[in-house]
Amino acid sequence: MLAHPERNMRASLRSDRSGISGMAAAVITAVSVIVICMSAYILLGDDKGEDGRSAAFGLSTTSITIEEGEIVTVTPISYIYLDSVEYSVYDDGVVSISSSGGYCDVTGMTPGKTSITAVCEGRTASCEIEVVEPTDHFIMAPELRVYDMNSPDLDLAILDANGFFGSGGFRTGELALSFNAAGYAVVSLAGYTKDTLTIDPGFIGNYLTDFYRIAFSVTGPDGQHVADSTYSRNVADSLPVMGPWRTASDIFGSSSNDSCAEVGFPIASLGYGEYSISVDLIHKIPSGTYIAKTITGTFEYMEGDGTMDSNEYFVRPYAWKDGSGIHGFEIEFPYYEYLMYYSENTARMTTYISGGTTYYMNKDPEAEKEYVRNICVGGTLCNLLSEKLESAYGGSDLGTPEYAQFILTFVQICYGYGADNILYYGGDGAYSSNTDYWAYPAETVWAGNGDCEDTSILCAMLLKNAGFGAGVYFVPGHAIAAVALTDYDTSKALDISHLGTSEYGIMETQTGPVTYYGCETTTERSRAIGVIDTSVDVNGTVYDYCDTSADWCKLYVI
Repeated sequence: MLAHPERNMRASLRSDRSGISGMAAAVITAVSVIVICMSAYILLGDDKGEDGRSAAFGLSTTSITIEEGEIVTVTPISYIYLDSVEYSVYDDGVVSISSSGGYCDVTGMTPGKTSITAVCEGRTASCEIEVVEPTDHFIMAPELRVYDMNSPDLDLAILDANGFFGSGGFRTGELALSFNAAGYAVVSLAGYTKDTLTIDPGFIGNYLTDFYRIAFSVTGPDGQHVADSTYSRNVADSLPVMGPWRTASDIFGSSSNDSCAEVGFPIASLGYGEYSISVDLIHKIPSGTYIAKTITGTFEYMEGDGTMDSNEYFVRPYAWKDGSGIHGFEIEFPYYEYLMYYSENTARMTTYISGGTTYYMNKDPEAEKEYVRNICVGGTLCNLLSEKLESAYGGSDLGTPEYAQFILTFVQICYGYGADNILYYGGDGAYSSNTDYWAYPAETVWAGNGDCEDTSILCAMLLKNAGFGAGVYFVPGHAIAAVALTDYDTSKALDISHLGTSEYGIMETQTGPVTYYGCETTTERSRAIGVIDTSVDVNGTVYDYCDTSADWCKLYVI
């Protein structure tokens, strides 16, 4: 394996780790069967450990080859073990180790083979390590591996294997590959580059708003057509005045499907081999439509041998436009930062049977408040994202409503809507539309999209990292982030949004000296803090989401 030339530039990652162990709160105890109001809550997996934790203990990297002087990191497969794991090395002449907060940095010392052992509450796991002499780091780009954690032997995909640095949509971070529990591979638009933003002066940095149509095409082994997916909008001939008060649907009407711009295909049945992805971004101008940009990527799906190496680095680019100008940055993170949260969350998938319908979820419906607090764990990846946002803002007024709005606008524009049934479960069965998967912030950053609770949880985590009081509102059929502010002019929020009280109002809850305001994250365009819909039809019942005194409105502070 060739070393990543940036693996040794790890100071910023290490500096963020000190707070992670304190974040690893106790996880909800899984129960095999709970009968509640004639409903059953059934755990799909039974490997939850003697202490009730839902994920088996293991390591994110189990077999790796490194060079003399190279540093790699080994972590538990699930973040919940970060606070209680201890490491030892069999031969400290071959490698040296340094652990902090559950992370173990391994440095290659002398060519040879050895292993490290991790112990957590009586359970053990190991990683086999071979140290080799240094090689030329610039022969080719390092491999980017994504593991199918639902496969028995840890099958994996090598992304953009034939590309050089920055070549291919997976390497640039514009594309993400995920594997869901139904045996599907899912490719989604995960990052937006500055060159894309310059295609049209009216672009804001949101794929679903900027482009008239997004067309995915997937070719599998031997060149056969595997899948395609098209996301399109009905663009009106005469667009109304745009501004931070409008959602994408206000401007463009409804999309042709109810998912985000992504494509899923049953890779478990299609088999091993090379897959090619092509994404056409189609723009509409007065004279017609044209393909403004095509993003391509490839991956080779390979049979696993039960081992993992999760040390490669991925990037996610962001570029967006708001009332204050154009902003952009890129974050780089190791794969294990995503893997720790994804592995823990998928291990919690359960069934909930109600009214004869089976629902698939990863939370206990009777412990929603606790689960919100447990899942709002940022880790190093979200800490890095918070630092980038602070730098992009560039102001000194970080405790103000203006900075809170900057964070909210980033989430609104830079993360599209993604359906749980595709990203995290999927398939063609009747269950597919009944999936309710709450993603960790790291999972949403990875995929580049999420549904209402996913983006609300991410937004709440970023607001909390910035020093604001934060939480999530839950109302029928929807989740809305919340931020605590002490000096916020709500009348101005409605004025600048050009909204009337007939459609929108201010969602607020007084809590001591501060007031929590709703933050809508699924608009695809910037909308002011507090401005929330007042008339929403959910299964035939109309709700005013701004009525925070209603018994169906719950605010969970994180």
